[in-house]
Amino acid sequence: MPGIDKDTISPKVSWVLHFIFIMMCLLGVRLWYLCVVQHEEYLNRSRRPQHRSVLESARRGSIRDRFNIPFAINTIQYNAAIYYADIQAINRSAWRINEKGEKELYRPREEYIQSLSQKLSELLNIDVKRAEDLILKAALFQNRPFVVKEDISEESYYRVLALEKDWPGIRAERVPRRFYPHGETAGSLLGYLGAINREEYLDIRGEIQELKRFLEESSQGIPVLFPEGINSEAEVRLRLEELEERAYGINDRIGKSGIESFFEEKLRGFRGSRFYQTDSRSQVMRELPGSKEPVPGERVVMSLSAELQAFCEELLVQSETMRDARNGAYDRQTRTYRNLKTPWIKGGAIVAMDPNSGEILALASHPSYDPNDFTSVGDIEEERARRERVLKWFEVEDYIGHMWDQKVPLERKRFSVSTGKYYIEQKWIDWKNYLEFILPGDNPIHQTFHHLSNLSHLIRLQKAVQSLFAIAKTENLRALLNAIYDDSNHEQLRNELSQLERQLIADRLEKNTADVLRWKKVLDSYLDNLSKNYDKMLLIDLTRLLVCAESVSPNLEECISEYTFSELREHAAGVAQLELLVYRKVREQFHIGEFARWREEYQTEFLREKRREEEELSRYQKPYIDHLDKEEERQFADLWESSKALFILELLQGNLSHDLQSTMTQEYSSCLSQLSEELEQNTQIKSRSFSSLRKAIFSLPMDLRLDYLNILRPFSSLNKPLWGSYKGIKEEEGVQLEKHLAGAFYPLYGFSYARSYAYRQAAVQGSIFKLVTAYEALTQKYEELISENLPVTDLNPLTIIDRVEKIGGRNGKWFVGTTMDGKAIPQFYKGGRIPRTLERRLGEVGFERAFVKSSNTYFALLAGDYISSPSDLLRAAKEFSFGSRTGIQLPGEYPGVLPHDLESNRSGLYAFSIGQHSFTATPLQSAVMLSTIANGGKVLEPKIVRCTVGAKPSQRADELLDRSNYAYESSLKNLGINLPMFTEADERLNKQGMSGFEAQVRKDLSIPTEVRSTLLNAMHATVEKIQSGGMWTLSKHFKHYPDALEDFKKLRGQLVGKTSTSEVVEQVDLDSYYGVNMYRHIWFGGIAFEPISSRSTDPNIRYSKPELVVVVYLKFGGYGQEAAPLAAQVVQKWREIQEKQKES
Repeated sequence: MPGIDKDTISPKVSWVLHFIFIMMCLLGVRLWYLCVVQHEEYLNRSRRPQHRSVLESARRGSIRDRFNIPFAINTIQYNAAIYYADIQAINRSAWRINEKGEKELYRPREEYIQSLSQKLSELLNIDVKRAEDLILKAALFQNRPFVVKEDISEESYYRVLALEKDWPGIRAERVPRRFYPHGETAGSLLGYLGAINREEYLDIRGEIQELKRFLEESSQGIPVLFPEGINSEAEVRLRLEELEERAYGINDRIGKSGIESFFEEKLRGFRGSRFYQTDSRSQVMRELPGSKEPVPGERVVMSLSAELQAFCEELLVQSETMRDARNGAYDRQTRTYRNLKTPWIKGGAIVAMDPNSGEILALASHPSYDPNDFTSVGDIEEERARRERVLKWFEVEDYIGHMWDQKVPLERKRFSVSTGKYYIEQKWIDWKNYLEFILPGDNPIHQTFHHLSNLSHLIRLQKAVQSLFAIAKTENLRALLNAIYDDSNHEQLRNELSQLERQLIADRLEKNTADVLRWKKVLDSYLDNLSKNYDKMLLIDLTRLLVCAESVSPNLEECISEYTFSELREHAAGVAQLELLVYRKVREQFHIGEFARWREEYQTEFLREKRREEEELSRYQKPYIDHLDKEEERQFADLWESSKALFILELLQGNLSHDLQSTMTQEYSSCLSQLSEELEQNTQIKSRSFSSLRKAIFSLPMDLRLDYLNILRPFSSLNKPLWGSYKGIKEEEGVQLEKHLAGAFYPLYGFSYARSYAYRQAAVQGSIFKLVTAYEALTQKYEELISENLPVTDLNPLTIIDRVEKIGGRNGKWFVGTTMDGKAIPQFYKGGRIPRTLERRLGEVGFERAFVKSSNTYFALLAGDYISSPSDLLRAAKEFSFGSRTGIQLPGEYPGVLPHDLESNRSGLYAFSIGQHSFTATPLQSAVMLSTIANGGKVLEPKIVRCTVGAKPSQRADELLDRSNYAYESSLKNLGINLPMFTEADERLNKQGMSGFEAQVRKDLSIPTEVRSTLLNAMHATVEKIQSGGMWTLSKHFKHYPDALEDFKKLRGQLVGKTSTSEVVEQVDLDSYYGVNMYRHIWFGGIAFEPISSRSTDPNIRYSKPELVVVVYLKFGGYGQEAAPLAAQVVQKWREIQEKQKES
């Protein structure tokens, strides 16, 4: 080379330079060849059609009743979606000639996404930046449509559809949306759909990986165990194909409870796939072969009758009113009989079961929920209303808080006798109603609040308590009150502190006697009429729900001292309601204003930092929009926490003082002014709280208005620990907070909207269990007679005199009866306490009379003296399905509880014999037991689904060849052919099918005919006694429902049964004396037999055709016989339905 001394370059470097030069020449030649010689060929190749695959969702199977009436169907929903694979086909970068004629590099995909975002924003009414974020998030789902907006209007759908041709990536979807035509009817049985959670998704993906690993290892000859529940390689392949064809995605909706969950795999169906040829602009040219149609989910046909189910639920609603004031107790303090307070919603269940097949015809529970509320809709206000109702169905803390804040009322379904219609009764939780819920009307706390009258007294009372806390150096109000009010005129609280701690408090109070007496005098002026320290403690904590004295400045106290408690609650509720409206408005403005500016300045750096964190922690990369949403949530939470009172004040008064204006930007002030104008038009909000709160604000000096808003605390701000402690309210980590006391108007365990009383909760069964005790005793008597070769003419195992009396004067002993030879039976008998019979003087009772009169003494003696061993009674209970799940095709069934101490606990054995002790059972289990007696001993597995009907996916060729049964099998074998030849026909034949569920007999007890007849005769006599001697009592109870008694009379001789009145301790409010009481829950278990033409008394004829088993369970009722007419109505309704079906 010129200018370079060859001697200075070593040979090795020279060779390298020559090599590089040659390679550059070759690359240049190749580049020239591609760009010039083959330019036209590659240009044509780029214009050739490309392939694209599209997954198609399967239509979810419907759920129908036994008469094909739909319970759950699919309606059409329109969605706007993005198919990012089309957008990805657009070049990321390219060259173009600009306006100056210069060649420049630009980004066509980025520009297209921006244009598409603008188009979607105009069409779907969403923020442009949000639309762009969603399009980029769709990149994670390249081969599947990603929904950017659900439930758009039909007009919007066709507009989006019209854009598909010119705008690659945009998709207009018509998808099925779940709809439940009967609303709340059978809601807790049907269940609902919800988004698949991460755990569920990973479980499915994990099963797919396990199956693939098995096939891989098996093909390599590695010994491997079959996956659980699978017995052949063909089953492994079929299961893997099913899971892959179902194609669960992270955004899919699946069944979350009830039938929707239990039969998820059958209802879901199989996705389809289509293959298309597209041009360079990703426009479809034609469909390619190999496409697979989606296979719709199977139809699930339930055994329920929709009409009977709705009828049973209506009966439960009607009975709510009938049970008002049916629980009472003798008050030993006042020596009077008083009605006991019952919950706002009492609850109950009705089960109707076919004893011959095990089919469940009705499984009603009240209250229930509407599964439609779990389906999203496009209308914003309707979607918010549905979300609120979902909170109600799940009875979460937010829902209780919304009622406390008076955003929503407490509701219950009722039946109007005058109009004959069902309606929703509402009650707002204002201060008056709140106190009525948590305390009985005659509690002295009501009078004390009347004496306190206004805010100044409330603050004075709290300051006195705080001063005493400071002196005693404790904030344990229970201990403080016990130390101050320790004489006999005041009922002490149970001490939670040690003796040493109590002594230290007493010593500190004694050292400051003068101050203690001064502050105690203040307390006495308000608490003097409260003789129980518990009531004093509760009243003081209740005052703190209204306002905390330490947060009220002297100037503010002077201005608001005359406010009443009702006004304070109304103002606090007003703030809570306005807070929600202001939150939405300010959040919207924050998104398009302040946060948008933050994104322009910091987004790149922020996302880079997030990606680095994910890499360091070895986490998968989340879509960047998820990080931005979380950051926006955090930033807005900081703004809201610091300025929410300021925002509300701006809304109420319209203009802030000069010193506050600097903190309120013009953009927020403008949006709040707009909201204020909207509120003026909203008469509902204005009438309840807006006007009252605004009036209070304008009555205060400008410098105190913000202070007043800050002391009005909604439910979410009631997070300070209580000074006292109370049974029957919630707690967090062992600490009870103000919000827990505020929520005390709501039952501790809720009303059970989502937990059916029929099968998901167990209760004390009571006297219906005497059937099991009787069965075991009669069977042992029968076997004894057979073993001794004696005639089986009388199975009565025992006769006694049932008479409750006290012998020996005032200090004597209680006796519950005598034997037939005159020997007295003490209540404390053989190491246990015999429960007394309700009727004190029954007289002589054998088996049937003891059963009809429900003699507790008789059945306790059967269990203790006649049945060979306590374990025999326990075994009999297990044989009838008690203590275990019945096997019904529903998730979440509760097995109930059987006692485990019968051998050592004699009192427990006596109580268990009459259905008490620790024994609990579900109404469904009770129906199974009665069905077993009705059908002669077959313990049936209850069946709520009769069959599934629908298409099955095509089978694989290797699976068809492995079949053991195939078309023309015998003829082919005669020809020496031992494999199926007509596989295509077999494949077509198996695409459609029905899978039935036959009656499953879990156990056959083979009840002797004589034992069954004796039991059924006793049940017949029980119902006969009600129909002949108890109708006058029932006529008063059913005075507004005479049809129920008419149905009951019509079934005379056809309906047999057993009543039950179980006693359970329940807490219904916070009163220290009347809050916890013994309540009665009532049952009736009946068996209806088909009417016979003759009036035969032969039990083999009368009880030969069992028709229906009905169990009625009503909480907080009077006596068991009150449930019998409801069972009769169910039987008559079922017969009416059957007749209509025959006619049609």
